[in-house]
Amino acid sequence: MGGKQEQKQKQEEKFEVKLGNKEVSDAESNMFRMQEFGGQAEADALIKHYKSEITLSEEDERILRENVPEPPKFRVLSREEYQRKNSCSQKSYRNKVKGYFEKRRDYYKKKSKDENKPLKGEKYASKLAAIQLRYDRMQSAKQLVKEEQEELEKYRKKGFYPDIEELAEDSGSDLTEVMDEQYKKMEEDPEYRQAEEDIGSMNYTILKKSGNFESGIKQWVGQQCQRYKKDMHAGHYMPFFKESKKIMDQHPLTRDLVVRRGNKVFSALALALGLKETATPEEIKERLKSRMDNEGEVVLKETAMMSTALPFAENKYAAGDNGSIGIEYIILAKKGTSAANVVDGATFKKEREVTFAQNTKFRIIKAQLDGDADILYGNKKSWKIYMVSVPNNQDGIKEEEGND
Repeated sequence: MGGKQEQKQKQEEKFEVKLGNKEVSDAESNMFRMQEFGGQAEADALIKHYKSEITLSEEDERILRENVPEPPKFRVLSREEYQRKNSCSQKSYRNKVKGYFEKRRDYYKKKSKDENKPLKGEKYASKLAAIQLRYDRMQSAKQLVKEEQEELEKYRKKGFYPDIEELAEDSGSDLTEVMDEQYKKMEEDPEYRQAEEDIGSMNYTILKKSGNFESGIKQWVGQQCQRYKKDMHAGHYMPFFKESKKIMDQHPLTRDLVVRRGNKVFSALALALGLKETATPEEIKERLKSRMDNEGEVVLKETAMMSTALPFAENKYAAGDNGSIGIEYIILAKKGTSAANVVDGATFKKEREVTFAQNTKFRIIKAQLDGDADILYGNKKSWKIYMVSVPNNQDGIKEEEGND
């Protein structure tokens, strides 16, 4: 038996023993709730309880319903009926109740001789253990959400994490200027950097506890990133990427962040503009300028996940190089966007990555395409594009089911 399978079995056995022993020790306190135990009444109540916090599959519900312990075979007494009994009859009834829960304990613990054909009690306890673990993680995540909100409030009182669009409007400044100021502030202020280290780590833990978030992130930040990106641009999304997006949709960014992305190629922008991946920079420039002239702020959708870097990243990806131009994106990742600080899950932590979920939309608010932009890192003749992410709760952000 493999290490993980053996560990899982030990966890399930521990759960079975704990569950059975608790039911026996609680037998007397549950004596007047016996109608809630066993059969469909118990299955219905459990399913309702868990579905109030987590998602149960049809298979989860089927296993619970088909393998739930049987209800008591003796007549269940109300408190009033019990109190009318003499002491001997009361003792007899208590023994029946305790005996019922002892049988349930044995039901959970008894093992099949054939590991490929588990007994009904094994199936029930195993499934209940897995569901309870997910439920406990969700409860833990909810507590962490409260703690994260408290931390954010503490840092906001120090002037960190403002609503950047609101700050620009209140100060009468150009939004791109405020974005540059906030980027520089996080880059240079050690306390602001530490704030994002703390909040980012807390948020990553929340995402991990809320579901199978990390599987997709580990794949994205691994060696096969470019292959997966190509698949996503073609509309193909692996299940682990869909799961990561679902979790980010449920727990979007809690704060505004200004992040950077440096590109040496133009293919992603070409695809987002409806051009061929092989479109030339001149063709891309013409399409983008035309759309901005006609539409004002252009909204684009990135069909793949997208990596960006926090201002204090140690590894800087250049916009182009000495021989060719590229693109430097400065992005306002708005609160409510499906994105996450994934430093805790990244292989290369010096990149200080913030990942946007696939199919995130962005508003281009400024595009400097004529070689006169203030490029932070890369060829000084590169393009510079300022974008603002479109939060999930804004009209038009939701995608058709399955296109994630």
